[in-house]
Amino acid sequence: MINRSTRHTLGFFLLFIIIGISLIVGLQLGLETITDPQKYLGCVPVNYTHNINQTVAFWMDKSLTPTQVIAGNFSDSPKTVLGAASGQKWIEIDLTKQILIARQGSNIFLQTPVSTGLYNRTPVGNFHILNKYPSVTLEGGSHLNQTYYYLPNVPYSQYFTDKFSFRGSYWHQDFGYRVGFGCIDMPIEAARQLYYWTDTRDSPTRLIIH
Repeated sequence: MINRSTRHTLGFFLLFIIIGISLIVGLQLGLETITDPQKYLGCVPVNYTHNINQTVAFWMDKSLTPTQVIAGNFSDSPKTVLGAASGQKWIEIDLTKQILIARQGSNIFLQTPVSTGLYNRTPVGNFHILNKYPSVTLEGGSHLNQTYYYLPNVPYSQYFTDKFSFRGSYWHQDFGYRVGFGCIDMPIEAARQLYYWTDTRDSPTRLIIH
């Protein structure tokens, strides 16, 4: 027969196993939340305004100061680039090289390193620029594995689907490497130039991601 001491030991052992399984399942669910782009996409804005009163942002569970430098640059800036070449505008993003090249006809307008998705995959294919927002707020990730982010005043966002965009990044400078949640980060100045160069209405700028 199993004595009382042995029963207590077995009881504690079973309880320990149950708690361990619960923690593992919870962790898997938390990771699935941020790695399955159909369940959690980090590019969908919380709002579309620039808030000069925002003083705190978070990236990978660490606090930082959101950008305010370009808050006054969203008014009627010219979209015509002096000396620009004629021809169709199109943008190529190479996921292997982590680089973006914007062309008009056969001439290069801009070339810049970028950071594409690490936790969620950046979609590949042919797209067009659908919408532009001078400033948006993003929130997502998970505290569970220290990927939580809250990013107000994300500058010069251009959406090529309802959930994915490219934009300027103030929260990291690791361009040339995969970093984020599926959207495409680039230096703010490059994002600014592209923002006023691309078209969305009469002849939307084409985007090729491969």
